[in-house]
Amino acid sequence: MLEEARSENEIRIVSGDLRDDFYAGLVDRIRPLAKNVKLIVLNKIDLTGNAFYKAVAEGGGVAYKSSADYRMPHFLLVGDSQFRLELDHKQTKAVASFSNPAIGKILKSAFDDLEKEILKEAA
Repeated sequence: MLEEARSENEIRIVSGDLRDDFYAGLVDRIRPLAKNVKLIVLNKIDLTGNAFYKAVAEGGGVAYKSSADYRMPHFLLVGDSQFRLELDHKQTKAVASFSNPAIGKILKSAFDDLEKEILKEAA
């Protein structure tokens, strides 16, 4: 999915804890796109040594660590219609689509609403 991302695509990511078994393999791909990334990490964890979080933050992207407990599906949204959405977090089952603007719109709205909540809690 990140292979399809272009420099003008916004990338929104909601993750519980940026598990290395998934995100470590994406560090090199995200670096050139980092300025377009908005990342929300839901779990209260130490991200000091997390290479993906560091690549986004140092590359000019926006990276939030939530200090509250939010329940939300984990997803990656590229542009308006390409996504990977976890359906069952415990089993790490997910669906992906490269062209579904209806679901993309819902994910974008959910991300933007959560971002507003996180910014409110930080104020």
